[in-house]
Amino acid sequence: MIHFQWRYLILVNAVWLTSLLPDVTSQPIDTQATVETKALYNMLRSVAQNQSRILVGTHLPTMFGLYGGHPPYWTYEYQGKPQAWMFHPSMAHKDYPDELCDPCLVVNDFPAIAGFDFALVGDSTEDAWVYLMHTAHDRGAVITFCFHSYNLVTNHGPWISGDTGAYHSIRRILPGGDHHRVFEARLDQIADFIKSKVVDKNGVPIPFIFRIWHEQNGNWFWWGYGNQANNTVEDIKQLAQFTVTYLRDHKGLHNILYAISPDCGGSVDAEAVYPGNDYVDIIGTDCYLIPGTRNATYMQYTLDKVVRQAEANGKIAAITETSVAESHLDQMPQFFTQGILHSLTATSGMRMAYVSTWNNHRTSDSDADVFSPYPGHPTAPDYLEFYNDKRTVFLKDLKSNYP
Repeated sequence: MIHFQWRYLILVNAVWLTSLLPDVTSQPIDTQATVETKALYNMLRSVAQNQSRILVGTHLPTMFGLYGGHPPYWTYEYQGKPQAWMFHPSMAHKDYPDELCDPCLVVNDFPAIAGFDFALVGDSTEDAWVYLMHTAHDRGAVITFCFHSYNLVTNHGPWISGDTGAYHSIRRILPGGDHHRVFEARLDQIADFIKSKVVDKNGVPIPFIFRIWHEQNGNWFWWGYGNQANNTVEDIKQLAQFTVTYLRDHKGLHNILYAISPDCGGSVDAEAVYPGNDYVDIIGTDCYLIPGTRNATYMQYTLDKVVRQAEANGKIAAITETSVAESHLDQMPQFFTQGILHSLTATSGMRMAYVSTWNNHRTSDSDADVFSPYPGHPTAPDYLEFYNDKRTVFLKDLKSNYP
């Protein structure tokens, strides 16, 4: 096995059969990227081109869960037991260990990738998830961010349902629009957060993947396509272009890899909203299976398509978000070995760098968002088999093979 230390860009014998594969651009789009960010990029690039391993991630893995809740966690009734949990700010203030994690309790390991959300910047939970981000980074995990932004025109939430004033929201926040300064102010706030909080204990910027304006070809977000916002594909592309340019060039942030992650079932083809090679490091897909509608064959078709687009543009490919839609994970008990792993190996999907699932979160005493397994869940045995497969890379493997 080839070993390399991605944090310090020490690469040893990292050829990975690249002569047999379409080449991925050898550096990130940010020509001033930090040494650590270039190292992260090269690690992901090498994993994708190796074809024998793929990193596995989860969004907010140690922030919310449905199993094993106990004090000092905040606990909630779920299915008749006080087992749902949340890691809260006072735990961070006391440096309490993040010992709970639903999928981790199934396999006794943490994910190789931990996801967070810039929408929570300024939120009352900020101290908690920033602590968890630093803890994940200190363990050796790769950090990713998405951005479920509220509508900067109407102040409505990210989902457009019920947002009656969303017409031309993107145009109104781009240069020349009547809410452009509002957009700049929010990006300024996020940039200040990155500079002050997304740094390690020595003040060195932490490299991370930013999944900008995800699922932008779908009709459920105000920045999406095919809804009452009436955004055009050009609007959507310009939104991504402006965001990258503002953060990278105007705010001087050089610890970011930019990922685009359209939905596999959006209102318009993913390639239609591609902002161009100058604004993208990673081409991903957010793809949820649906029992009886979207099966493993659908996933396989999607993975081949994403890999073709990524390699044609010299980019890294990834499954940026996946699970079973509408929390029906229990209806596909072999989702991880068949829906993901078999789909990866039956296609060009092993030329991807990583796959990441969404998190679990209680929504009521009897209901929850369930996108990852936990002990006793119908998918738990399958997830353990998925974990034990030599091709999947969780945190222990990441630290031993890519320390």
